[in-house]
Amino acid sequence: MSLSETEFSNQLSNFFHAWKALPELEKVEQNEAPNYEIDIAQLKTFFQQYKVAQEGIDDVKTLGMYTNVWQVSGLRQDEVRNTKVLKWLLDCKGDHGQKNKILLDFLKLLPEKFHKHKPRTYFTIDESCPLGEQSNRVDIEIDAPEFLLFVEVKINASEGKEQLKRYSEIAEVKAKGKDKLVVYLTRDGKLPSAYQDDEIFFPLAWNSISNLLNQYADNQSYENRAAWLIKQFSKHIESF
Repeated sequence: MSLSETEFSNQLSNFFHAWKALPELEKVEQNEAPNYEIDIAQLKTFFQQYKVAQEGIDDVKTLGMYTNVWQVSGLRQDEVRNTKVLKWLLDCKGDHGQKNKILLDFLKLLPEKFHKHKPRTYFTIDESCPLGEQSNRVDIEIDAPEFLLFVEVKINASEGKEQLKRYSEIAEVKAKGKDKLVVYLTRDGKLPSAYQDDEIFFPLAWNSISNLLNQYADNQSYENRAAWLIKQFSKHIESF
C-alpha cells in the first residue's frame, strides 16, 4: 500500500528531526607516519659484517658440518630402520668404536638398580626371538652377565595385543634371576595403563635418547668421527 503525500511528508520531517538530534561525529586524529632516517654508514657496516659471517657459515658447510646422513638416508620415522641404528649405537661390538660407553649412559636413564652395572661385553640383538619363537620378536635385546633388557621401539605404531605382557613373561624365563627390564620406547614416554604398576616395565621417550646422544657427542674429541654420526642421529630423532 502506497503512502499519501501527507504521510510521506510527516515521515520525512520526523527523520530529519531525529537526524539533527544525533551527536556529532568525533574527529579522529590521524597520527603522522614515523619518519625513519636511514643511517647509510651503519647500513654499510651491517652488510660488511653480514658478508664476513656468511663466509664463515659457507666455510663450515664446505666441511660438511651441516650434513645429516641419517636424514638423507631415508630413515624418516621408520621403526625398523631407526631400531637398527639404535641397536648399533648400544652394541659394544659396533664399528662406531665407542665400545660400551653409550650403553653405560643408557643404563643411567633406567631404574636405579641398573646404574651399578658396567658390563664390558654383552650381546646386542635386533629383532630377537629370545626363546626361539618367531611370533615373539623383541626389537632390541641386550643380554649382559648382570642383567637382561628388552627394548620395544614405537614411533607411530601402538602396542600389539598383549605384546608387552608376552615380553615380560619371556624376560622372566630367560633372565634366570638376573635384573630384568622391558623398556617401552615411545614418543611420549608413557606406558599403557595396564602395565603402569608392574616394575618390570619402564617407559622411555625418544627425546631422552636424543638428549643422551647429544651430550655424549659433545663430550667427545672433535676428531671422533663416530661422535659426528651420533650427534646427527640425536638431531634426527629429537622430533619423534
